[in-house]
Amino acid sequence: MHARSDQHARHAAARPSQYLFPGLALGAWLARGNVVSDGMIMAAAEALVERLTPEEVAAGRIYPSLAHIRETSVKIASATLQQALSEGVVSSRGAAHAAAAGDAECEGFVRRHMHVPEYTSLVPRF
Repeated sequence: MHARSDQHARHAAARPSQYLFPGLALGAWLARGNVVSDGMIMAAAEALVERLTPEEVAAGRIYPSLAHIRETSVKIASATLQQALSEGVVSSRGAAHAAAAGDAECEGFVRRHMHVPEYTSLVPRF
């Protein structure tokens, strides 16, 4: 996918949904609210942009590397959760406490609740 801005080509490594929606959904789910507001979507989008490194910007990338997608999702979910708290739509006391405690605590809370894909081997070990 390519985008043009000021006569410069910008390159996307993937679609926006691969980045934005997993973190946005996780943050909204952790909040246990009944709404995903425009503010939450904007906070998620801003968190995504903040993940771009100076090298990626210089290379014309418009999304960060997929190599760091889990950490990007943590940042997006945390920003979503903190925005939900500022809007008063967090129903979970644990999530509200984590979001109010700041970035590090909120990101830790998100990491503790992320799914970690671990697969057991189907090959018997002798």
